[in-house]
Amino acid sequence: MKTTHWILALVLAALTASSALNLRLLADESARTPAGAPTETPEHLDRVLAALEESSKAFVAASRRVSPCVVHVTTVQRVREGMAPDPFFDDFFHDEMFRRFLERRFPQRDQERRALGSGVIVRGNGTILTNNHVVQGATRIEVTLADRRTFEAERLGADPKSDLAVLRLRGAPDGLPAAQLGDSDAIEVGQWVVAIGNPFGLDQTVTAGIISAKGRSDVGVAEYEDFLQTDAAINPGNSGGPLVDLRGRVIAINSAIASRSGGYQGIGFAIPSNMARAVLESILEHGEVRRGWLGVTGRDLTPEEASHAGLAPLTGAGIESVQAGTPAAGAGLAPGDIVASFDGREIRGWEGLRNAIALIPPGRSVPIVVVRDGERRTLTATIRDRDEVAAAATGESTTLENLGVTLTAISTEHPASDLPPGLLVTAVKEGGLAEGYGIRPGAIVVSVNGTRVATIAALRDALNLRRDGFALRVWQEGAARDLLFSYR
Repeated sequence: MKTTHWILALVLAALTASSALNLRLLADESARTPAGAPTETPEHLDRVLAALEESSKAFVAASRRVSPCVVHVTTVQRVREGMAPDPFFDDFFHDEMFRRFLERRFPQRDQERRALGSGVIVRGNGTILTNNHVVQGATRIEVTLADRRTFEAERLGADPKSDLAVLRLRGAPDGLPAAQLGDSDAIEVGQWVVAIGNPFGLDQTVTAGIISAKGRSDVGVAEYEDFLQTDAAINPGNSGGPLVDLRGRVIAINSAIASRSGGYQGIGFAIPSNMARAVLESILEHGEVRRGWLGVTGRDLTPEEASHAGLAPLTGAGIESVQAGTPAAGAGLAPGDIVASFDGREIRGWEGLRNAIALIPPGRSVPIVVVRDGERRTLTATIRDRDEVAAAATGESTTLENLGVTLTAISTEHPASDLPPGLLVTAVKEGGLAEGYGIRPGAIVVSVNGTRVATIAALRDALNLRRDGFALRVWQEGAARDLLFSYR
């Protein structure tokens, strides 16, 4: 009992000392306040709160403007589940009855898998922008509007290289609310943004944050990456929904998050609206994405190189090689040039230049400002289709199924006949081995297993020399690469 009293006395003493200290701090603060200085009053607080409420109306207005354009995307994919027949059992047991037993015991059935995502209407006729990964492999796509009406949608085109897809509602009336695509180049780090979508199936969820960074690449989501980074809460189901500025303009399409838990941890990535607009217009006009091609390889600049060229840190891109017979060669670009701007856009690193080239429609001429020998020069290049060289091939072709690539002999009349002798890559299978190794249409296979190849016959002879696999030397975008493939 005495021990309890002793503890209670200590606690009371501590509280008394804390109160005295707080009173002393308040007295000191009052002493430091100049005589006649304004103090916090209810009227002052009312004015502060009124200003905050007024600023919050911008978020309300942006949400009201765009929310009717945000849709809930549900995809259905039919998959076969169960135990598939395996020839292994025939070889091991030599018994057809055993195989039939397995098929009866573990029958295969077609199952439907559903996935959720978001999208945004960008044309009044029901044209929708979303992520490619939201609709990839779907056998049926259902879209629910903000007013709960549901329509089936068709896929007009998809672009895995940017993770974008374009849908159109079937049977939807004209005059649907459509969002305006803004200028993602004009957005600044630190600006407020609003994300709208359907995280975890919770329709029309609005979150707010800021632009945390621009020009994020090497995220590993797509081949062409120029992400805006945001701390607006994005979760599974937000993919394909819009990221909006306070004027209600879509400045990006939400695509991915960086997370160790699978949920929101403050880092989200969104595809900038200027890239989305180029993909949208190309698909609507051509049914596919046609990217610009210049014919160069490049690199980022060191801070010293940027300073010596009169550029700001992290800007500019160095040209390492120029492929013969390309738009770059025709424009007069040369190895060692530093590209300061492309088509009026300041360039931020090699990835920035690569993305800027891809956004230009083939056939258009663009100004390129380069720094050469300390002087600025303006060159003009007429951009070509990235796959134009491959599409124009006229020689004999063959397909390597295990590699997922089609090769064509280059005829002497071909516009690319001044390239290194070899076989032109005219098609690459989506998801195939070649695509995984970064081989693209327009690349040249120079040699196979160390033997130079310029004809399909030479290719077959070289492949027959080894049974365990083959080695390729590939010339792509002005540089040679050695790749080794093994048969499985």
